[in-house]
Amino acid sequence: MLATPRLVIDSRELESLCDRWLERELVGLDTEFVRTRTFYARLGLIQVAAGDQVVLLDAVEIADLSPFRAVLLQDSSRKVLHSCGEDLGVFLHQFGVVPRGLFDTQLAAAMVGMGFSLSYQALVERILGVHLEKGETRSDWTARPLREAQLGYAALDVAYLEPVYQHLMDRLLTLGRAAWVEEEFERLGERSRHQVQPDEAYLRIKGRGSLDQRGQAILRLLCAFREGEARGRNLARTFVVRDDALLAVAAKRPRSSRHLRRIAQLGGNERKRYGDRFLEIVEEALSLPTQDLPERRPGGPRVPHLSELVKELQALVARIGGEMEIAPEILARRRVLEGLVRSYVGRGSRELPAELGGWRRDVVGQPALELLDTAA
Repeated sequence: MLATPRLVIDSRELESLCDRWLERELVGLDTEFVRTRTFYARLGLIQVAAGDQVVLLDAVEIADLSPFRAVLLQDSSRKVLHSCGEDLGVFLHQFGVVPRGLFDTQLAAAMVGMGFSLSYQALVERILGVHLEKGETRSDWTARPLREAQLGYAALDVAYLEPVYQHLMDRLLTLGRAAWVEEEFERLGERSRHQVQPDEAYLRIKGRGSLDQRGQAILRLLCAFREGEARGRNLARTFVVRDDALLAVAAKRPRSSRHLRRIAQLGGNERKRYGDRFLEIVEEALSLPTQDLPERRPGGPRVPHLSELVKELQALVARIGGEMEIAPEILARRRVLEGLVRSYVGRGSRELPAELGGWRRDVVGQPALELLDTAA
């Protein structure tokens, strides 16, 4: 453990610390938040590790957190986090920016053969031989006062980020993969990755594949509407309307209040609050011209022997990953390989998907095309 953590609750103290952090080449970051019924996470703490000091910024007590925005935007400093996806969403909502100079230790570990989705505790133990407890993972980080156990746990989440970073960076340089990982971090820093576009929200709904194109159009409009309601009311999507209710409306296409009442998945409060709007959405979707409908299969056309070809590609990716000691999931996910097969076989295209561009093109993209040339 590094030095005793410093809890900050005063805006002026935060300003002074930010001035110092702006001069540093590296800071470790983490957040503690609560998200149960709300759309946006409720931020409790921001943990900052700078050299041998760990600072806990009390996001509940500090009246003005805005000085910290400059630290996130500092181009010359490296921001080290572990499994940073949710943290970046929190920063984006709280400060309107995604940190620059990202380094995600979980992703870097996967790039040097240490396994996919390795936890922070496991990574610290493996690299530094330090065992960390997981005792406060279910804490309410917005309740005050915070307990000593919570403060200690929160501090440990950033205390070892710098030495872990140094170890991983050395490995990346030795393997010649530092440029690869920078490509990954640049993608992570794109704001659009941390914001669901309303017109694409329906793609997250499990079971949408059972709908025809017209049903997909209804679902797309329903989900876009729910996205707006969830954000506007700061309410979790499922507390606005559940997924199964939206699927049922899209499948049954109600045209009247009487039809809506027959949809068992739709609760009385939901019908009362949104029933008229749902009926309008159904009418709107039913009147769309054919060319404006979503694809029946978002991944592409139906192709023969899809499963077999995808399995062959997965075996290829696993072999390449094994030879390079890099997690196969980092090279190419099944969804990407399936899209490649649909495009290659269904459309006759040899163009690689964006996910297989950059450093992946030569490592796995071209070998995948060569396999399809002989197998498809």
